[in-house]
Amino acid sequence: MKSELGEIFGYITAMINFFLFLPQVLHVYKVKDTTSISSNFILLQILSCTSTLTYAIIIDEKPLMVSSISILISSSSIGYAKWFLYPTSKYTYEEIV
Repeated sequence: MKSELGEIFGYITAMINFFLFLPQVLHVYKVKDTTSISSNFILLQILSCTSTLTYAIIIDEKPLMVSSISILISSSSIGYAKWFLYPTSKYTYEEIV
């Protein structure tokens, strides 16, 4: 049987996780620069959130689901900015062609 105290702490942790990534997401969209953010980090973070979310669904742990979804949204929005909105390349078009 789940304890109410444990569930309360789970939701508090989910809220902290959401606010943990929020400054980075806002910073990326404000400065429009993602060169210092590793693509590998973003991909591993998305993979981690996806597997944690799957686990949370299997064990029916709603606070863990909320936490995983919030981090997944934050990581995905940073990835979207890095790969689509503000992509950087080591090479210019002229160097490639």
